[in-house]
Order: sequence, then C-alpha cells, then structure tokens
Amino acid sequence: MSFNREVVAFNDKLYIIVRKFRDHPDFPITEAKEYYMCDTVLRKEGILYVCRMIEEAQVIEEYE
Repeated sequence: MSFNREVVAFNDKLYIIVRKFRDHPDFPITEAKEYYMCDTVLRKEGILYVCRMIEEAQVIEEYE
C-alpha cells in the first residue's frame, strides 16, 4: 500500500486522489467509482480525479 497519495481540497472537504483519467464524454464514471471503491469524481482542466473523501478524524484514546 502506498501512502504517497495526492490530497485535494474541494468545497471545504479533503479528498485522496486514487486515480486520474483524461476526461471524455463517454467515460464510465459510475463504474470507475465502484471499481476503485471511491465516492467522488472531480473534473478539472480535462482531467477526471477519482477520489475518496477523507472523513473527519476521531479521537480514540488520549495519551498523557
């Protein structure tokens, strides 16, 4: 597992970019989201970004 993932901010949320594709009208967005187990596809400057939203962190246990 690689931890060198790109992170982007969009609408006050953070996303991990899982995969990038060139944008085209027939791109199977729903299938890509299912295949890569992602919840979001963002589009910018001719590139589609298949992403997972980063959930808010929760404190499990505090150390003193």
